[in-house]
Amino acid sequence: MTAFRRIGSGGGGGPTIVQAAQSVPMLAGQAVSASPNGALVEFAANRRYRVDLSWGPVAGLLLLAGNDNGPASSTARLRYSLDGGGSFADFSPTVAIDGMVAAGTVNTGWFAVPEAALHDVWLSLFVLGGNGSSLAFSSIALELSANAGLLS
Repeated sequence: MTAFRRIGSGGGGGPTIVQAAQSVPMLAGQAVSASPNGALVEFAANRRYRVDLSWGPVAGLLLLAGNDNGPASSTARLRYSLDGGGSFADFSPTVAIDGMVAAGTVNTGWFAVPEAALHDVWLSLFVLGGNGSSLAFSSIALELSANAGLLS
């Protein structure tokens, strides 16, 4: 069942109904580690998530928590695939992960969902700037919303 909530006025005197924000918990309660080394690499190919975005979310927020800090200047970003993982394009902006433990949770801030991703897609986390040392995430989550006001 899809949740909806009422906000504001629909211009005709009645409320506008928009779909409530959806949470996509990609990883929670367990540490998944990898050892990225330099180039942009998929963090864990066995942790791809299929998500139907055809309902039209316009705003997204990527949240990451970890048991290890990433190496200095390392970043992460969410990417999407329309072909089951054969090729990927950027879904979210990058977020620094080198201070993840001290911060508790790092996030991208609200970003515009790419229009090309408004389909049934596969999402995966990619990291950049590793030095081969271990990196572990304990939580990866994506919030999606149809509320364009979150982007301002």
